[in-house]
Amino acid sequence: MHKERVKIIHDYLEEHNLSALVLYRPEALVMSMGYHPHMGLGMAVFYRNHGPILYVSEYEPLDRILDEQPDIKKINFQMGTDAMGAFMNTIKADFNQYGNHTLPVGLVKDASQVSITGTVAEGLPFTNEWLEGLESLSKAGYVDISHSIQQIFAYKTKRDIEHIKKVFEVTQKGIDAFYGQLKAGQTEISIKACIEYAITLEGNRDDVFMASGFAQVQAGQHTTMSGRYNMATGNVLQEGDFVLLELAVCVNGYWCDITRTGYVGTPTQQAEAMYQIIKKAQMQAIAKLRAGVACSEIYDEAMNVIKEAGYEANFTHALGHGVGFRYHDYTPVIGPDNHQVLKEGMVITIEPGIYGDAIGGGIRIEDNVVILKDGCNILSGPLRSGLKGLDEEAVHE
Repeated sequence: MHKERVKIIHDYLEEHNLSALVLYRPEALVMSMGYHPHMGLGMAVFYRNHGPILYVSEYEPLDRILDEQPDIKKINFQMGTDAMGAFMNTIKADFNQYGNHTLPVGLVKDASQVSITGTVAEGLPFTNEWLEGLESLSKAGYVDISHSIQQIFAYKTKRDIEHIKKVFEVTQKGIDAFYGQLKAGQTEISIKACIEYAITLEGNRDDVFMASGFAQVQAGQHTTMSGRYNMATGNVLQEGDFVLLELAVCVNGYWCDITRTGYVGTPTQQAEAMYQIIKKAQMQAIAKLRAGVACSEIYDEAMNVIKEAGYEANFTHALGHGVGFRYHDYTPVIGPDNHQVLKEGMVITIEPGIYGDAIGGGIRIEDNVVILKDGCNILSGPLRSGLKGLDEEAVHE
């Protein structure tokens, strides 16, 4: 159990005058308890006047605990019976013992849009009846903390950063597979399969109990739409194609979000020049990152480079977003209208791109960085990049 995170949540309970905080989404369990659920049947309750308790199904493998053991209670039930009722009865009994009925509990009421569990084929069996039970834990009712808790998710501790770094160790295998498959005759879907296969195999490491990759590959004309959506098909790669990889990777419950643009064959001078515009936009935006700078200022820094090159109309999305506990964390969004100030400990993506027929396709580069007091650290820096994955200027025709 992560002591720094426990203190942060305890301070949150004090600040918002709550008796307890109930967390049940997979990303919330990773953030708060260092626990990534296998089936999704897990809950954490942080009591104001008692240590936190992690409630898990007896069917859950407890080797998914990332830190020292928290206070754990296994809930016994038979498959096909009222599992949520068993959880609720135990939690209600503990709340009567450790909670305070004069103060409300805090919970995120919306159970939708959750990050994946270890068994992604199983949905989370949360019902309205179950949520109503959580709402009535305290005689003082509940407070929906959906918005206020976002800042806790936005901050990554040093321990979180170490786990995120492990995600990039695994991601490197997928990036290597991508560059190794940039050949005429390959299909988008076959490259996607190679990338995800390479990542899944990393789940056999001693320090990795779960590794999942979600790759989308678009080539040639398909990359003109990469600013709107990403989708791999049976499209066959041709000489001279840009190939864009959008890659999400989850390792032990932590996430990264990476984009690389490759090229089939030897890049032309024009192709390399287009790529360097986006690389310059990304690097200038990253150079401006530090605590206290507004998200809109970072967006403008990248947009100014793209605008000077004459491609303002071809940059069609936000510059980045939070990442780490989810593929897309709740906050912040690095966009032109968001004046939210970056804070130390935030992990964000920086992903400028241009797309359209006029440039012969689409190009995007995406890396993940952690915000520091006086700058930032590029967490994905070790990953291969460049049109040929060489991290150096390509040989032109």
